[in-house]
Amino acid sequence: MSSITAATFDNVTLLAPLCPAWCACPEDHPGQHLDGDRIHLSATAEVDLTREPAVLDMPDCGGLTEHPRLRRAGVTLRQHYAAPAPHLVVDHGETALETFELTLDEAEQFARGLLELVRAARVG
Repeated sequence: MSSITAATFDNVTLLAPLCPAWCACPEDHPGQHLDGDRIHLSATAEVDLTREPAVLDMPDCGGLTEHPRLRRAGVTLRQHYAAPAPHLVVDHGETALETFELTLDEAEQFARGLLELVRAARVG
């Protein structure tokens, strides 16, 4: 059972569980009064995607210089304070349309399959 902490906003006391050990921003959200602030997020594990076309970043103020950079894929743990378990958010682009979510079981199954394929390719 998780520990509970209380916070009071506008004379309303809210209860929120303490952050799990993997939460990267414990000071930012437990007990906050907005539902969106009550989400635990881990640090993001990222990898550069060298086989994808580069992304062109345009500098502020409408400058003409383009700055190509590699696309990245990232994985983050995410859990709403009231959810029974975290899930993984896999980001492989610049927009929310380029993400998908996995349960812990799905992520474990996906990781096993990925590692099997990598092993098969390396062995030949």
